[in-house]
Order: sequence, then structure tokens, then C-alpha cells
Amino acid sequence: MAEVKNNEHILTNREPTVEEKRLLDVMIVPENRRKSVTDICKLAKISRTTYYNIFDKPEFIALKRKWEKKLISNKTTSIIHALIREAEMGSIQHIKMALEMDGSYTETTRQELTGANGGPIETKTDDDQFFANLRAQCKDEAEYLRLLKTLHAAQGKDE
Repeated sequence: MAEVKNNEHILTNREPTVEEKRLLDVMIVPENRRKSVTDICKLAKISRTTYYNIFDKPEFIALKRKWEKKLISNKTTSIIHALIREAEMGSIQHIKMALEMDGSYTETTRQELTGANGGPIETKTDDDQFFANLRAQCKDEAEYLRLLKTLHAAQGKDE
């Protein structure tokens, strides 16, 4: 597929075959997007074998993308006008979408989580695990404290 995308301009400079044209005509209809391959083939008047053979051609994939982009670009202006019209009528959802498209608004969310009984959530970090392992390897608290002091001094944190 990456090859198709990189060479799309070369691959789309050809006219579709009769079968490809019928398939494209069926596939660009939004109502047909969720139909089965069998149903699409019936509408395009092609066999399932022909369908799969067509989709094996990188030039067809590139052509399909080109047609889809053209279809979308033909609708973009009317979609944006409808969006602005709804926003001007006070639709918060449409106002928000228009401002997001403009870059004037970015939605942010804040989520607060609590642990057991509404308290803080306990977390363990790699540092927590490191110090737990270090403590477990020491024969007593004094040895653990000496190691901590040595680590702090080595990091330039000796107080």
C-alpha cells in the first residue's frame, strides 16, 4: 500500500476499465459502504472474482482514492456552509467544531481519580521498586542508610 501512495500521481493517470468504472460508481455511493461484497458486485454487475482481481491492482486502489478525494472536495464547501449556518443559529456543538477547525479552541478534559475510600491512588514507580530491592538486600537499617548516603553523594545531592 505504501507503494501505491507514493506513486499515486502516476497510477491515476489512466481511465478505468468498464468493470472498474461500474465498481467505482457503486462504491462512491455512501449508502453502499456497509454492503457486502456480494451486494456490491450485484450492483456493479461484476463477479466476485472480478471484484477481487480489480482490488489486486495498485492502480485501481490509487484511482479509487482519487475519486473519493474528489467526491469529498466537491462536498466540502456545502458542508462548511451548513456547519457555519448551524453555528450562527446557536448550536453549541457546531460552534465548537467551527472554532476547533479554526484553531481557536481545543477541548481539554480533566479527570480526577480516587483510590480506596476516596483517598489518593497509591502508585509505585521504578524508583520505589529500586529502593525496596535495595532495602531487601541490606542486612539492617544502618547499612541501608549508608548506601542511601553514598548514592546521594555520588549524584551530588549530599546535604
